[in-house]
Amino acid sequence: LFATTSFTKENARSVFPSFDEPNKKAQFVIRLIYPEGYTAISNEKRVSIEDVGNGYFLDTFKKTRNMSTYLVAFTISQFMHTEKFGLHQIFARPQVINEGKADYALGRMSELLKSVEDYFDIKGTFSKITHVVVPDKYMQMEASENWGHITYNEKTLLFSNTTSSSLNVQTIVTSILHELIHQWFGNLVTPSTWEYLWLSEGFATYLQFRIGDLIEPSWQLLDQFQTTVMERAFEGETTFYGTALNDDYQQQWVPYLKGSSIVRMLEHSLTPDIFRKGIQNYLQKNQDGVVKPLDLYKALQTPIENNSYLLGGNTVADIMETWDSSLSYPYINVTRDYETGRVTFTQGTFTPHITFQPDKKHVWYIPINYVFNAATDTEFANTTADFWLIKETFLLNTSVTDGWLIVNKQFSGYYRVMYDLENWNRLITFLKSPKFQAMHVLNRAQLINDAFDFAKRGSLNYTIPLDLSTYLSRERHYVAFASFFNAIELLNRCLSTSKVYPTFKSYILNLLSNITSYLGYDENANDTHLDKLNRANVLNWLCKLGDVQCGETALEKLRSWMKNESKVIAPNLQEPLLCGAIRAGNEEEWNFLFEKLKVEDNSIMRSRMLNALSCSEKDHIINKFLDEIVNGTTMKNNERLSATISILESGNVGLRIGTDYVQEHFRTFWKMEKSETILNVIGNRITTAEEYNKFVAFKSKYVGVHMAFRPGMSFARININWLNNYLSEVEDWLDTNVK
Repeated sequence: LFATTSFTKENARSVFPSFDEPNKKAQFVIRLIYPEGYTAISNEKRVSIEDVGNGYFLDTFKKTRNMSTYLVAFTISQFMHTEKFGLHQIFARPQVINEGKADYALGRMSELLKSVEDYFDIKGTFSKITHVVVPDKYMQMEASENWGHITYNEKTLLFSNTTSSSLNVQTIVTSILHELIHQWFGNLVTPSTWEYLWLSEGFATYLQFRIGDLIEPSWQLLDQFQTTVMERAFEGETTFYGTALNDDYQQQWVPYLKGSSIVRMLEHSLTPDIFRKGIQNYLQKNQDGVVKPLDLYKALQTPIENNSYLLGGNTVADIMETWDSSLSYPYINVTRDYETGRVTFTQGTFTPHITFQPDKKHVWYIPINYVFNAATDTEFANTTADFWLIKETFLLNTSVTDGWLIVNKQFSGYYRVMYDLENWNRLITFLKSPKFQAMHVLNRAQLINDAFDFAKRGSLNYTIPLDLSTYLSRERHYVAFASFFNAIELLNRCLSTSKVYPTFKSYILNLLSNITSYLGYDENANDTHLDKLNRANVLNWLCKLGDVQCGETALEKLRSWMKNESKVIAPNLQEPLLCGAIRAGNEEEWNFLFEKLKVEDNSIMRSRMLNALSCSEKDHIINKFLDEIVNGTTMKNNERLSATISILESGNVGLRIGTDYVQEHFRTFWKMEKSETILNVIGNRITTAEEYNKFVAFKSKYVGVHMAFRPGMSFARININWLNNYLSEVEDWLDTNVK
C-alpha cells in the first residue's frame, strides 16, 4: 500500500486550500501522520518524528524554499530504499530494491546532477533528492519533477540485465536528466502561466539531449533528437493542425516536442556558447521567480550584443515573437535558376494541403543556411544563419549553377524545405553515388522526411521520395533508417489492403538487405550504441513484413528458450524477435509465452510479451487473447488497453478480428481508461470504403458517445483520400522499379 501525489496542473487545491497557480509561490512546512510500518517522504528532509499514539507517527519536514503549489509532493508507503549516494536515494517496492534494479540509476545520478550544475553554472541548493519509483499501473506518465521528490514509473527508471535494452538504458539516463533539469527550468524559474509551459518542458526536453550528449557522446543523442522528437513534432502539427506554443489549451506534445524543437533552433542560430551563456543569465536573473517568454528573450539577447550579425540585426524577441504565438510552422520553397545561379526563397505556413503560395497574414523570421556541393560533411558544421528570411521572398545571387543545393543544414531550423524538380533529382543522383556520406546524416534523414511529407500532401510526386529512398541500400546510420521507417508508416498502412502490397514489401525488404547483412541477427562486441538501436528497428520491419529469414530466425531463438531457460533472447532483440516468432509460429509458442507472462513481474518484459502475443495471425489465437483481455486475470488493468491496441495495429488479421471483437464487447472496452484510443486506432487503420461504412454503422449504435468516434473517422478519411489520390503514383513506381 502507498499514497503519493501528482499535483500538476491544478490538483494541489484538492489537498490543501491554496491559490493554486504557478505564478503564486510560497514556502511550505509539510507535516504527515502515518501508521506504523510506513515511511513518509516529502520535498525536504525530515526534521522530527513524533509518536502520536494508537500506532501512528507524525513527521515534520524542513521548510521548503519558495515554490509553486504544483511542486508540493509527499509519499506515504511501505517502499524500501537504497543507501544514500550523495544527495540521492531511491524508494521503490521491496522486491525491486532487493533485486538491485534501482542500482544502475542510483549510480548515475550524482554524475548527471553535476553535469546539469556545470552546464547551468548554478549549483543546486537541495538538502536531498529522493527518487520515488511507482508501479506502472498507478503512474501513466514517465516521471514528475517535484522539487526534491522526483517520481518515476518503474518502466522508466529500473534496470535489469535480462530485460533492459540499450534504449532502456538511454531512457533511464535521459529521464533522470529531464527531471533534474526541471529543478532549474520549472522549479527554480517557473513559467507564470500554463500557456508558457514550453519554457519549462521545451528546455527540459531539449537539454536532456544536449547535456546527455556531453556525458555519453557515443550515443549521438543530438542526432537522435531529429527522429525521436522533431519528426514527431511535425507529425503532431499534421494531426492536430493549428497549435501555437503559447496556448493554455494545447495538446501535450506541443510544449515538449514543438517547444524543444524551437529551443534547438535557437541554439543553432545563436551558437552553443552564446545560447548557454544566455540561459545561464536567464536562470541567474530569475531564480525563485516567475517568467514570461520575454524574460527569456531578454536574457538571451545580452550575450549576443557583440555578435549581432548572427541574428541579421534582429533581436531574439523580434524573431521569437513570430514563432511563439503562431499556428503551425513554416516551409521554404527553394527555386534555382540554372543559367544565372540565382536562388529564390519563398516562405509560407504549413497547412494540410500546401499550395506554395506566400502567407499574406503572417511572416516568420526564419534562419536560412545552405551548402552547395559539399565535399565532406564538415561543410555542414556551421549552422548559424547565412541570412534571415524576414519577408515573403528573398533572391540570393550566386554564381553556382552546377551540382546540388541543401538548405537547412543539419535540419537545424524548425521548417521544411521544398526544392525545384531539377535540384531534387541532383540530390538523388548524389545520394546514389559512393560519396553520399559527404552530406551530413541529419540532412540525408531530412530529405527523406521532407520528401515523403510533401508527397503525402500532393505537393511532390511520389517518384521523388521513392527514388531518393533507394540510396538506403548503401546507408548504415541509425538516424537515416529511423527517419525512413517513420516516413513509410503511412504507405505500409494504406497499401496493406491493396494488390500492390506484396510489391511494396519486396521494395522495403530489398532496401534492407545490405543493412541486415551488415548488422546481422545477433549482437557482437563491435556494435556501437546506434548499431544496437538500428538492428532492433531493422529486424522489427523485416519480421513485420513477413521476411522468411527473420521469421525463421526468430522462431529458432524462441524455441531455444523454450528448451533451455538460460537461452532467453537478448534484451535488444526481444521486442522484434518475440513478435516475429509468434507471427511465424503456432499455438505451442504462443502458449509458452503466455505462461511466461503469468509469472513475469518486470514491466518492460511484460510489455514486450503482451506486444508479441498480439502478433499472431491465427484467428483462433487472436480471439483467445481478446477473451483473456476482457475476462482473464493475467493482465493488469493498464495493460488491457495496450494489448488491445497492439492487436489492432499488428496487421490486417488483427485489425479484422480485433475490430469485430471490440464492436461485440464495446461496453466492456468503453469502461477502460482512455478507451477512446481504441476507436482512434481502428480509424487510423481503415483503408477501404467498406471498412469505413462499417465504422459509421458501429458509431450509430452508440449515439451517446458519438463524439469519441470523430478522430478515428477523420483518420480513416485521410487514408481513403490518400489511396484515391496517390495510389496510382506509388503503383506506377513500384511496377517500374521493383522486380
